Order: sequence, then C-alpha cells, then structure tokens
Amino acid sequence: VLLTVHYTADPIGNSPEKIEMLQRRLGGRGSWKWRKEMEMDANAQSGESVFDPQWLDLQERKHVRSPLKRMEVGGEGKLYEKSDGRIRIWIMPDQDPAGLPAGVESALMTFGVGMDVGAGTGQSDSSIEGFAVQGMEQAFEFNSNSVEPAQLGRIAVAIARFYNDALICCVQKMHGLTAIRTMADECNYGHLWRNVQHDHFKETAQGGRIGWVHGENSQALLMDNMGDALQSADESAVDVLSSRGVIVHSQLLLEQLRQYVYDESGRPTLSKNKILNSAARKQHGDCVVGAALGIRACMD
Repeated sequence: VLLTVHYTADPIGNSPEKIEMLQRRLGGRGSWKWRKEMEMDANAQSGESVFDPQWLDLQERKHVRSPLKRMEVGGEGKLYEKSDGRIRIWIMPDQDPAGLPAGVESALMTFGVGMDVGAGTGQSDSSIEGFAVQGMEQAFEFNSNSVEPAQLGRIAVAIARFYNDALICCVQKMHGLTAIRTMADECNYGHLWRNVQHDHFKETAQGGRIGWVHGENSQALLMDNMGDALQSADESAVDVLSSRGVIVHSQLLLEQLRQYVYDESGRPTLSKNKILNSAARKQHGDCVVGAALGIRACMD
C-alpha cells in the first residue's frame, strides 16, 4: 500500500529549518511549486507561467533590442543585407566570443539552430531561431507563415552555413520531415541534429533519426530543458546572467515566452490556446518552439 501524507505528519523529519529551505527552493508558500509539491494540490500548476516572469522582465530591461541588421537569402543561397529582410541579426558569425584566454586574439564561434515547421499556408508560423553556444546569446531570428517547408529548409541551410555550419535541430513530425529531406538531400547539409535514446542513466545516439521526433511541447525533454537554461535572476544576479543563462534579444520571442502557461494537465501551452483541445493546440507553432530546439542544439 502506498500512502501520500502531508509534510506536517512528520514534524521531526520535516524540521523548521528544512521547511524554510524547501520554501526558498520552491519559491515560497504562495508559489504553485510549493502548493503542488508540499500541499498536494494537483491543479496548482494550471494557468501558471512556464517561464519565470522575473527572468523575462530582466531580459526586457537588459537585453531586448532592435536587430543589428536584416538579411535575406539570395538566389545562390547566400545571405545579403536588406533593410526589410526577414532574417533579423543580432550577432554576426565572425564576432569573437567574450572572455578569450590571454594570448588568443580570435576564435570561431559556434551556433545552434532550432526550426519549427508549419505548412506555409498562412496559418501557424514557421520559425528559425539561432543562439551562440558561447554565452547562449540569441544570434538571429526568422519567422513566416507563408514559406512552404521545402523552401524553409533551404533558408535554414543558407543561414546555418553563414553561421559557421551551425547545428540544426528541426522538428521531424508532419511538415518537418519535408524540410529535413530538403536540407539533407537537396542541399547536402550534414550538420543536422539526431535524436537520442533516453533512459534513466544515459542518452544514446540513434543513428539515422534526424530531427526532433517528440511532440513540440515535450515537457521533460524540451520545455523543461529550456526553462532550466532560462535561469531566473534577480537584480543582484545580473552579472552572472550573461555567463549562465540564455540572453534573448527579440521582443517577439519574449512576448511569446510570456504567453506560455501550464494547462490543466500540467502541459505547456500558449495561454490564448488553452481553451483548445490538445489536437488543435499542436497546429500552432511559434518562435518559442524554435528557440527551445535551438537551445537544445547548443546544449548538445
């Protein structure tokens, strides 16, 4: 028989010092984490923000800014500067990473790219989001609801090659498979993220399985990883944010991060889509999924 009892049932094991430590770790007695973990409220998570609002506020004050430049993909698959280009650039690929050791004058930065693929028929957005591995800083962003999957694959390859042959992590399901085939077969781009087999102790590479095969909102493997990377920081932790947490420059991405809440089952979902059933929610791709996959590419 398995019984779950309230923490007050064990006043010796749960000393005041331990309770105080747990309160700090879980965000205080009023937080949903405390209510769910300690007060056994199964619905405490519903409607709560997936990403820490304090962290998002700090990002908006410190890092959100206009792009350094805008670019487009030319006929030969090369990027060129254009005032109204759809590719918004914050970091150029030839920029030196911060904190180079003494005696090292320059170094090649590496980048991770995430892709969420829509149908390109004017409904949900497709997105391509890129981050620098060194410093986890947002490098670029592309989003459109009118680019069909094969063309999106060509755009992604052009951007990835521009960014020092970046690693691309693309959703595999539905239209993602078309984009992956275009990148691998037509564009002959080999630096594509491959799925791994997870168990309790290790991750094992699965040869031949290119792309993110899990659902877009896979909480444990995607959104939770992103939430861990977006480490909350108060004003006293500003100095460590650049070295430890992700830096977001896009106002669009930040606004979409604010929209993500947990539904009644504890799954991340856009707040405006919470009233939809789970099948309908899957039709809405956005920049957050692309960013989460880009961060995953950087982590790997």
